[in-house]
Amino acid sequence: MASIGPDYAGCVADTHFDPLGKKAAELLANLLPLAHVNLRYKTDCSQDSSRTLKGILHTSLMRVPGENQLWREITIKIDQKGRQFLGAANTSAMGDQNSSSTPLTAPLTRDSHRSEDISLLLNLPREAKYIAGVCDEVLQAWADNFDTGLFKEIELSAVAQFPLWVVSHIAAGIHCSFATDTSMERKKLTQTITNVLEYFINLASTRVEHQELNHGVVIAPATKGKRPLLKGIYPADFKGLKRTPLLSDGIRAALWISPSGEAIEWLSHRSFKGQTKKNNPVRYAYGDLDLLETASENLQGISLALSKRGSIIIIENGRALFVRRGGKWRGIIWRSVRDVIGRKHGQVAMLLFNAALILSTGGEGGILGIVSHPPNKIHDKDRVDFARRWIMGGKPTKGYPEWLFHALLPDDDAVSLGVEQIAMLAAIDGATLFNEAGKLIAYGAVLPMHPSGSEGSRSAAARELSEQGFVIKVSADGPITLYERGQEIVQI
Repeated sequence: MASIGPDYAGCVADTHFDPLGKKAAELLANLLPLAHVNLRYKTDCSQDSSRTLKGILHTSLMRVPGENQLWREITIKIDQKGRQFLGAANTSAMGDQNSSSTPLTAPLTRDSHRSEDISLLLNLPREAKYIAGVCDEVLQAWADNFDTGLFKEIELSAVAQFPLWVVSHIAAGIHCSFATDTSMERKKLTQTITNVLEYFINLASTRVEHQELNHGVVIAPATKGKRPLLKGIYPADFKGLKRTPLLSDGIRAALWISPSGEAIEWLSHRSFKGQTKKNNPVRYAYGDLDLLETASENLQGISLALSKRGSIIIIENGRALFVRRGGKWRGIIWRSVRDVIGRKHGQVAMLLFNAALILSTGGEGGILGIVSHPPNKIHDKDRVDFARRWIMGGKPTKGYPEWLFHALLPDDDAVSLGVEQIAMLAAIDGATLFNEAGKLIAYGAVLPMHPSGSEGSRSAAARELSEQGFVIKVSADGPITLYERGQEIVQI
């Protein structure tokens, strides 16, 4: 999270003081999960004290507009919780992940071992510097072009738009290989991303036939044999057409536009038939965003998705970058966290995380976990292992009606069930639990909990279950939280 240091306490209390600087620190803290962002103000910039601190990924020092003797300093470093989470993954035992004798829950490891560079897993050094650099660019542009003392209303408007500007610049810059110049290609793409995101934000509060809207757009140059329409620029010329989001919901179909906004084609899964890899049991899953992920990867472009719960997700060349929930932009580290989970907890944990992504992108909640032994609080009627033994004639002799359906499951092995079926089970209210061998213990298991403070019952259940394993909690509004050893590790 962002914090404000004590160097200039008098100005911090003034809510009108340096609103863009404060917004920049808040945005950086959200865009860089597992990182700590510190904002403070200095009257002397001759000595940069932050450079003496270990683990600093980026430091920026800029004069505060309208304050000739005051400087704003923003520093970024990996926080302690993130360091512990990543460090534990890098100290995993070496092993052959392709060996048939390797347990499904054994840690998956890299061929090389680099415990000295834990931030490599998140690529934070490069991306943190770039993201922070874009924030600095926008802040400097503001300082160079406006006198904040004369244009306070404009400044407050800029504060509201600042996150959108920065996110658009970052997505375009990353797509242009971390471009640091103001090339026409980057500027054109940035403007199109900004226009689409503004349209999506407006659509998020719109209903068609009393239904919330999904919408998906892919930004990529026209390929050989494809031509943009001679007329019409998206979204400006498509805003009044309700069929635009209805016919390109981002799940079954998406609208393909050029970096200049020219409409090119409607896309569906058939557009990429034979070009996707579905045979990997631990394939990275996007759930409802699978079409947009596939399109961005195959067309080497940027996909933008609006979900029915109002979330907006940006995917670049197959990799999710940012999500907007509750009016705030956040960085996405799904792929990196999934890799860490695999190295710490094995293949089944990766499958559960993929299933959690399907729930998250589909607006559903749930609890998934790997436990060393079934909790005593689970009712026998929810026990899949009991049901399968019962149906085969083993003990116990007395069954429950629920066991009939448990016995009809095609398998109780996590890999055999697959990500989609695991997600379907996890969407039922209650916990979906596997043992350390990857066998399904229970689903829809409701555990009696007594939450403390502001903690909800689902959080309390996930925390308690994690005392004997690894647990993932998915909130219906999107966030995914990981638990280990009875503690919350990270929320993404």
